[in-house]
Amino acid sequence: MPHLSNQKGAMSRGCVVALIVFGIIFVLIVASMLVCYIYRDDIFELGITKLAETVAAESKKELPSDITAEDVDKAVEDLKTAFKEKKIGSDDITSLSLMFQEIMKDQVVDSSETRQFVEEITRVTRSEPPTDQTEESYE
Repeated sequence: MPHLSNQKGAMSRGCVVALIVFGIIFVLIVASMLVCYIYRDDIFELGITKLAETVAAESKKELPSDITAEDVDKAVEDLKTAFKEKKIGSDDITSLSLMFQEIMKDQVVDSSETRQFVEEITRVTRSEPPTDQTEESYE
């Protein structure tokens, strides 16, 4: 009869390895969530500015007669500056995100959408910085 080396109640080597692997994966997931939470403002800023740059590039293909490519570029730069100066609140972030999604839904930006894009960014960047921010708002 073969001799069993496992004592009663002891874990096999495979179980120990599985627990170690699970522990490492768990620590990596928690660390990733923590990093995302800490840098959430930077992640929001990066996402919104990349969306704005994409919409700006598409909108330059069909500009209204009273808006130039420089106006579009200035709007994007004003948006980036407003983010850096923390002048944009969570309501404005939501408003901009929804507008960008609506504009890019059909992958074509027409002149009326270009006008909406520039006007909305101008409105958001000209408004006063948010005064009563909660922990969930953009700080």
